Amino acid sequence: MANEVIIRSAKNRVYDLLVNAEKCSGCYTCQYRCSLRLTMMSAPAETAIIIDRSANQVGSVISFTEKCDVCTICALFCPYGALERVKKETVAS
Repeated sequence: MANEVIIRSAKNRVYDLLVNAEKCSGCYTCQYRCSLRLTMMSAPAETAIIIDRSANQVGSVISFTEKCDVCTICALFCPYGALERVKKETVAS
């Protein structure tokens, strides 16, 4: 859990994004699915998630561009669990 980071989504979204880069194999499935959502075609240059396999010995470096709206589609298709959807906790008022 020490290497996990939570990316918070907008208030109107149900899920946040949990990132564990050590689990990332660098398969680029997340980039592919993200680019399909954003552009309706496979366009790696237009994706909101960047995977860098060369910068890290264990896993990959995962970063997000300003295009990312934390829709969590990347997590839905991540086969290695490096990206996970986590349901937001409801806070009682």
